Amino acid sequence: ESFTPVNSVSEVRNSDGNTYYFDASTGLLYLRVIQPPQTFTGDLTFSGTPEWHLWDNDSPGKWGNGKALGRFSRAGVTLPIQAYGPWLEIVADCVTSSGVYCSDAAPTIS
Repeated sequence: ESFTPVNSVSEVRNSDGNTYYFDASTGLLYLRVIQPPQTFTGDLTFSGTPEWHLWDNDSPGKWGNGKALGRFSRAGVTLPIQAYGPWLEIVADCVTSSGVYCSDAAPTIS
């Protein structure tokens, strides 16, 4: 996915997502990420129209089959199974002396 630069933290917060703002005075990068689950988004479990909800161990799975969150149970103990799905990678194109951090401040977004 691509992220679009905006001109303020307020624009990030009020966006539909996948935006960023770099505050050159503080060196902070603000992001608003919208990443849907890999297998399905929204459903009719809790309303008549598809909507988002916070999944828990009791949430039914797709089309009412099984559970939404994978798990492993034995002897009364249930553990969640971690899914290896989407991730976010931020890549900076800059000169570095440490191999980790940029040597200079990032340019101002205009």
